[in-house]
Amino acid sequence: MRNMKKIIICLVLVFSAVLFTSNLKSSADEITYSANVIPAMTSDTSPSGVASASSVYTYSSGATLAAWKAFDQVNTTSWAAAYGTTTGWLAYEFPDDKCICKYTITSRNPVASIKELPKNWTFEAWDEEATQWVVLDTQTNISNWELSVTKEFTFSNNKYYKKYRLNITANCGFSEALIIGEVEMMEIDSITSTPTPTPSATPVTSFQGNTADIRITMVTGEIKEYTLTIDKVDAFLAWYDSRYAGSGTNYFVFSKDATSYLSRSEYLVFDKISSFEIMDYNK
Repeated sequence: MRNMKKIIICLVLVFSAVLFTSNLKSSADEITYSANVIPAMTSDTSPSGVASASSVYTYSSGATLAAWKAFDQVNTTSWAAAYGTTTGWLAYEFPDDKCICKYTITSRNPVASIKELPKNWTFEAWDEEATQWVVLDTQTNISNWELSVTKEFTFSNNKYYKKYRLNITANCGFSEALIIGEVEMMEIDSITSTPTPTPSATPVTSFQGNTADIRITMVTGEIKEYTLTIDKVDAFLAWYDSRYAGSGTNYFVFSKDATSYLSRSEYLVFDKISSFEIMDYNK
């Protein structure tokens, strides 16, 4: 019978990997964000900026669920892609450059089906010099939507762009349309620096077994579990401490069962980790 000893390491991150070359000096900086910088739109071009979409839902009467209705700050209205379309993009272009580092998505009220909401998408910015879209944030398997719920997403960005978009590659299974109640975008309002603890060069552990289970909670709420040798656990803790201090790679590699492959690895990105728990097995 194994006696399980839990070593709980709960490191609540304030998105510590948001690295601005001159603004952010440590992963312990506290970030506050502005209010929504998109005005309450009354058309695709009023009062300012430009709302657009890959397609819009059109009723038989000729009325549409136009792009601007996702930016009117009223979630009883919404943008919807054309009937039968479950993917597409929704964009807003500012009159002046903005450094967006946070966005929100709200489900509409009333809602035909929670499955109408996006499941997989990227949040992108249009780089005018490179004439291409730049991916700033990637989200997958976001399916736990509820009626009139707002979800927030933050990411690292230190560049200014005029145009941003949600590029949605899958909704949650609704076959008739892709629908979003509201979208907001925010900039960083202030950064408050607090002392960052100096990590040990070698993690101090008291593991007594040969293996341990590690349970990692991602910022999306997804939980990932791995069984590792103690050497691999120490390597993970050393990497985490190093990344927390602002050095080292932005990801840690976990080997997985290869089955029909020669090898199979999963790469976990530092700023997507919310907390982790290590369970050491003793005989």
